[in-house]
Amino acid sequence: MCFAIIAALFAQMLLHPKEAPDMKIKNVTVNGISLQGLTPEEAIQVLNQYATELLPKEEIVVKILDSTLVLTNEDTNAQLDISAMATAAYLHGRDNRTDGTKPLVLNPNDFVNLEASKIRPLLINFVQPFNGRPIETSVTISGDRPDLTKEPEEGESDQVLTITVGYPKYLCDPETLFRTILRAHKNRQLLIVGTTILIEPEAVSAAEIFYQHCVSPINATIDPDTHIITESVYGYGFDIQKFQLELNKADWGGILSRFLFPV
Repeated sequence: MCFAIIAALFAQMLLHPKEAPDMKIKNVTVNGISLQGLTPEEAIQVLNQYATELLPKEEIVVKILDSTLVLTNEDTNAQLDISAMATAAYLHGRDNRTDGTKPLVLNPNDFVNLEASKIRPLLINFVQPFNGRPIETSVTISGDRPDLTKEPEEGESDQVLTITVGYPKYLCDPETLFRTILRAHKNRQLLIVGTTILIEPEAVSAAEIFYQHCVSPINATIDPDTHIITESVYGYGFDIQKFQLELNKADWGGILSRFLFPV
């Protein structure tokens, strides 16, 4: 029953005293405050006097991965819905769901409203670091490539291959997080763990890196018609299979450096 209906019943009582329903609250207390014998309007006046004391002093803790956001009553502009509390008290024993002869203790926690316009901007700022494109893996070559037409000396290496493994991003929708907070708060859950979607950087294969930045060996050939000889070229790079295993084990943001040797 909404407060407007209760107000209408008040009007009916004034207009038709003999037919007026019993408007007194029965067997209801709120944190030790008795509403026994009060009308809903009187209960609202009494509860308003204790609104500050009745408002739960609580914090909502929101966690996403290693980050934490603590929302205080000031952050959420938490307010007690005094009218709803008085209505619930009045309905005790009148809504066919409760026995009015048994005492009812109302919990103020069940009547706390949060202000959406205060919470949403805080959540948008909180999730901002998680939203964005992943950092892709980068490959750089430093040093000078040797003359590959000459047989390299054993152990010779003038170039270094450096791979900086990419880093993922975690997408978190602030509106979804907001709705999660409201549902959790309604169920008296004050610790909320936000969900994220992991966006990984594109996978990089050792073979792809080799063919883009290294040189495969080429055997000498002779043209059967012209008898022109194409000299052999030495390869320069790394062991693809071995390096792929190292890539698979690398941490996000890790750096792998390898000298390029004749192959």
